[in-house]
Amino acid sequence: MDILEERYHKAPLIVTSQVEPQGWLKLFEDPVIGEAIVDRLIHPSQKITLKGEKSYREKFTENKSRLKNQGGLG
Repeated sequence: MDILEERYHKAPLIVTSQVEPQGWLKLFEDPVIGEAIVDRLIHPSQKITLKGEKSYREKFTENKSRLKNQGGLG
């Protein structure tokens, strides 16, 4: 929160997340602090969504599951 307060409307801040902004509130223990953080991030923001192939983790998990189902992993 301190970083956001310090930079709010003064300098750019880049945030990356695999969670959609609607799900961000669930990530904070204190809903009041969470709401304040999300508000400061969302209000002056520009959203850029990157689309691409599956991540290497997703590909690895699929390959591992496929091998396990075929009896290749024990």
